[in-house]
Amino acid sequence: MGKTGEDADEDLDPVSLKPEESKRESLVIEEHLSKLQLEDIYKIFENSPRIGLKKADFRSKVLTKFRIDVSDDEYDVMFTRLDFMKNDHVSWDEFITYLIMELEGKSRDATKSVSIENPIVDEPRIINSGHRSAIIQIAFSPSVRRNGTIDHDDGKYVSMSRDGYINFWSLDLKLLRTYRDKSLNSSVRGTWVVNFACLPDVNVLVTSSTERELRFYDTTSKRFNLIIVFVSMPFCVNHMFYHFSENVKDESILVCGDLGGNIRVIQFTKEDKGPFKQKIGVETLVLKWESVLKGKLPGMKAFNILNIHTDWVRQVSYYKLLGSIVSCSTSPNAMFVGDFHGSRTNYMFFLKRGIETFCLSEDSPLIVTGSLDCILRLWNPFITNKPISLLRGHHASIVKIFLQDGGRKIFSLDKHRFLKVWESSSQTCVQTYSGFAFESGPMEEFSAYYNERNQTFIVGGFKIASTTCGRLVDELRSDGKTHCGPVSVVLYNRLFKCVITCGLDSNIVIWDLWTNNSKACIRKAHSNISMGVLMPLPITAATLDPPHQYLLTGSSDGSIKMWDFKIGVCLRNMDVGKNNEVTKLIWLKNRILAVGWNRRVVEFADSLAGKVFVGKPWELRHTNDILAADYRPGQALATGTYNGDLIFWRLETGQSYKRYNVTYPMGLLKLEYMKERTEKKGDLGSASSKSSRNSARGKRDPTHRYSTSQVYQNAKHSFGMRVAKRPTRNLLAEKAIPSVERNLAIHCVIFLRKREMLPDQGTLMTATENGMIQVWSHHPSGGFITSFRAVHFDKDYVVCMHTDFENEFLFTGTVLGYIKIWLVKNYCLTVTMKIHVCMPLYRLQFPFLINDRIRTRAKAALKNQPSPLLLSSYKGHTGAVLHFEYIQESKLLLTASADKTVRAWTLSGRYIGCLGQNKPWLNLSLGVDPEKKNASTDFRVPPDLIRNGSYTSLKVFKGAPPISTNKYDVEVDFSISEEEKKLGVYGKRLDAPHLGKNHFFPQKMSRKRRVPPLDETTNNIPVFRHLIMAKWKPISRIPTPECIREVAVKSKKEASNADTQSDDT
Repeated sequence: MGKTGEDADEDLDPVSLKPEESKRESLVIEEHLSKLQLEDIYKIFENSPRIGLKKADFRSKVLTKFRIDVSDDEYDVMFTRLDFMKNDHVSWDEFITYLIMELEGKSRDATKSVSIENPIVDEPRIINSGHRSAIIQIAFSPSVRRNGTIDHDDGKYVSMSRDGYINFWSLDLKLLRTYRDKSLNSSVRGTWVVNFACLPDVNVLVTSSTERELRFYDTTSKRFNLIIVFVSMPFCVNHMFYHFSENVKDESILVCGDLGGNIRVIQFTKEDKGPFKQKIGVETLVLKWESVLKGKLPGMKAFNILNIHTDWVRQVSYYKLLGSIVSCSTSPNAMFVGDFHGSRTNYMFFLKRGIETFCLSEDSPLIVTGSLDCILRLWNPFITNKPISLLRGHHASIVKIFLQDGGRKIFSLDKHRFLKVWESSSQTCVQTYSGFAFESGPMEEFSAYYNERNQTFIVGGFKIASTTCGRLVDELRSDGKTHCGPVSVVLYNRLFKCVITCGLDSNIVIWDLWTNNSKACIRKAHSNISMGVLMPLPITAATLDPPHQYLLTGSSDGSIKMWDFKIGVCLRNMDVGKNNEVTKLIWLKNRILAVGWNRRVVEFADSLAGKVFVGKPWELRHTNDILAADYRPGQALATGTYNGDLIFWRLETGQSYKRYNVTYPMGLLKLEYMKERTEKKGDLGSASSKSSRNSARGKRDPTHRYSTSQVYQNAKHSFGMRVAKRPTRNLLAEKAIPSVERNLAIHCVIFLRKREMLPDQGTLMTATENGMIQVWSHHPSGGFITSFRAVHFDKDYVVCMHTDFENEFLFTGTVLGYIKIWLVKNYCLTVTMKIHVCMPLYRLQFPFLINDRIRTRAKAALKNQPSPLLLSSYKGHTGAVLHFEYIQESKLLLTASADKTVRAWTLSGRYIGCLGQNKPWLNLSLGVDPEKKNASTDFRVPPDLIRNGSYTSLKVFKGAPPISTNKYDVEVDFSISEEEKKLGVYGKRLDAPHLGKNHFFPQKMSRKRRVPPLDETTNNIPVFRHLIMAKWKPISRIPTPECIREVAVKSKKEASNADTQSDDT
C-alpha cells in the first residue's frame, strides 16, 4: 500500500544520497563538445573493446582528453547514468543515448508540462434539439452589463434551423423560448434562413435569408420585434461575424460574406443602442442596401470589399490582433487577410482546393485552416506562399477548428463528426474522439460551436450533443488533480532528482519537483485486451532499483513490468499469476521479490536479458492475500495478510521462521506448509472451490480497496473489539456477499532499519484495521512488544507508513486523509540505546505542539498514551492517504492520495502545493529547507480543506502563534471608578426591559398574489384588464344622529295628525 521505509536505498551509491547546498544542475556534456570532437570520440570507442570503456578509461580517454572538468562526486553520478546496461562499462550507443536524453530534457524544460490525461474524457450529453429540421448554426450570446463589461459566465445559447425557428437555451442547455424568423413579404409563405449573428451589446439578433435580406430583431423583450430590415442585397449573405468592444465609445463591426465572393462590412456606434433604438410609431424600418451604403441610416456606415473570392465565402472573422478581416473560400484564392479601410497591406493565400474553415489565435500570429483535402494547415498570416506545418489524419473534409492554450492544442472536426486533438509543438494527434459520430443524428447538415469560457463543445444536428474539452479547475475550491485516478505510489529518484508517480489510471508521470513540470508520461503502462478494446489496468505497486536507474511496476492482473522511465520503454515483462494483484514490490541486489493476492512470495532474477521471465515462488505459508511487506537488508522479510497473519522470512534462504496473528499478538503460531490446489479446466469442483475462496476473501478488487467512498466506509467495526466485518467486493451489486467475522487485517508493515536486531527492541511496526500500530522484534527470540493508538476517529485506521533514514520520525496516513508525524527516536529502544531529546526544538518546529486553550480531538485521543509523542496531525487530503515519500535533504514530504492528488508539505505541515497545479510554485531547492527559503512567504491552505479543515489542521497550515491559557489575561482600565461603572453611559441604571420591544421579530408579511400572465396577442396590452381589485365587502349603515331622529319622529307625528283631521272632515 504505502512506502515502507527506504526501499532499495541501502545499495544506492552514497554519492547520490549526499545532501547538496543547492539544486544540482545536470551536467550537459554536449555543451563542451563540437561535431569534430564527437567524431574523435567515436574513433576512441571503435578502437576499444566491444563491451565499451571502463569507468577509469572513460574519464581518462574522453573527459580528460577534451578538457571536461568534473569532480569525483559528479563523475560517479554521471557514470551511473551512462551505464544503462549496469555492466560497469560505457559503449558508444550508451554515450549517444545519454547525450540525446540530455538534449531532450533541456528542450522540455523550455516547454509546458506534458498532458497527463486525454483532453476529452467524458461521454457527450445528448438532448433533443427542439427543431423540426437540422440545426444549421449554434452561437452564444454573453450578457453585457450596463457599464459595457462582458460577462461570459452568464448568457444564452442560440440555435437556428433552415425553416427559421430560433431557440434560446440556458448555459446548461435547457430550452427557454422559441421564435420564428418571418419574411415581411406576405406572398412568401416560408423563409429559408441561411445564417445569423448575435449582437449582445445592443440586444439584437440579425438573420440572413435566401430573399437577400438582413433582418434585425430586438431580443430585449419576449416579443422578438423586427426593428430593421435590409432588402435588395446583391447576393445572399452566407456567413456573418460580429466584433464589439467593452468600451461604449468604440464602434462595433458586423462582417458579412456572401455567395458572390464579396465581403460586406457594417460599422455602427452602440451608445444608446445606436441605430437600433426603436422609434415611437415606427414598428419596422425597411431600407435597401444601397441606401445603407449611402449613409441613410444615422449612426451606421457600410462598406463593400468586392470580388475577393471566385466562390462562396465559407467563413468570415475579424482578427483583433492584426485589426484585419479574414475570409476563406473553396476557390483557389482561398483566404484573404486585409483591412476594409485600405490602410494596411492585404494578403491573399492561394490553395488549389481552397479552405473550408479556419481559426485565429489571438495570443500569437497563427491561423489554422481546414480544407476539403482533409489536411490541417498552420499559417503565419504574413507568409502566404507556404504553411508552417501540415497535420494529416482526417478522412473527411474539416468543418470546424478551435484552439486551446494559445494554440498549443488544436481541435478539428470533420464531416464524419470525428474530433481530433493535436499538439502543435510536436505536430502529433493525441486523441481521436468519436462521441459525436453516432450520437448526433443522421449524417446530414450540422453545426458546431466552442465556448472558450467553460470549454464546452456543442454539435447540433437533429439532436444536440455537448461535452467538455479539458478540465476546468475552480481555483477557489481546488488546486487541480495530479492523475486522472487515485495515486497509488509516489517515488523520489535521488539519481535524476525527479519524482515518479503511478496511479490507478495506469499512468506513470515523471515530475520535476523544483519547477512543478511534468517531464514525461507513460500512458496505459499496464493493459489488457477485452472485447477487442485495449483497457488500462491500475498500477498497484512500484519501486526503484538500488542505483535508481529503472522502475518496476505491478498491476491488478498480476503483471510486473520493468521500465526505463527516462525514455518510456518497457524492458521486461513478468507475472505472478493471472488475476493476482501485486501489492508490494521489493528490488534487492540481483533479485526482485513480489507479493500479492497469490498468497506467496515470488522471486525473479535481476537481469535485462530476454523478454519474458518466470519467477520462483517461495513456500506457501499464508492462507490469505498478502497486503503488505517490507524487508530488512541482509536479515529478514516480513509479510502481512488480510486475515492478520504476520510471517517473518529469512532473506537469504527464503525460509519462514516465525508466524503470528495480530488479532492475538501474544501467541506464536505454528508454521504449516499449505499445499497448493491444482485446478483443471472444466472441473466443476475446482470452479466451486475458487468461488468459495473468493467468497472467503471478501471478493476484493483494487478499485474497491482504494476507493474511499465505497471501501473505507465499510470499516464500521469497533476498534475496541478483536473482530471485524468483511467488506464485499462490489457494493453496487444487487446481492451482497454475507459478511463473516474475521481477524484484523494488516494494511502496512515497516522496518526501522537503523535499529539493531535485539529481542526486546522494536524493529518492525504493523498497522492493523482497528487503528492500532503494533511494535514487534524480528529477532528469533523476540516477538510482540507493545502497541499504540494512531488515529483519533473510531472509523479511521492507518493504511500507509514511512520513516526517515535515521528512524527519528514515523509518518502515518489514514483512510480519512489524516497525516500524523510521530517521534519514535527513543520508542521501544533499550535503555542503553536511548539518546537525549531536546523538546524545545520540536516545539519551535511543529505548530501542533503549541498549547491550546481547549484540548483538541487529536490530543484528547492520546490523553493516556505518553509515547510515542505525536508531533503533528492534520488533514492533508479529502481521500485516503495511500503513499509517502520523504526527501530528507530538503525536508519535504510528498503524499499520494485517493483524491487523485500528490501534495508537497514541509516537515512541520505547511502546504507547498499539488503536483500539476496551475498556481505559481514555491521556490524550492535541493538541500534547502523550504520554510527557511520561503520565510517571507505566506503558506497557503489547501483550497478543498479551507471549509472542511478542523481547528487543529488550520493551525498547522498557518503555523499559528501560541495561544495564552491565562483566563485572567484581560486588560482592564482601572481609572474608571466604581460609581461611574454603576451609572454607565446614560447616568442612571436602565429600566427593564433594556431593549424595549425592538428585539421582537416583526410579523410575517402576507403572501404575495401571483401575477397573472399578460395578454400579448394584441399590439397594445390592456392594462386595466389585468389589474387586481380587492373583493367587495358589505358596507355598514352609519347610525342616525339623535337630533335628526327627533326631527324625523316629530315630522312623522305631524303627518299622522294631519291625516286624522282630513279623515274627520
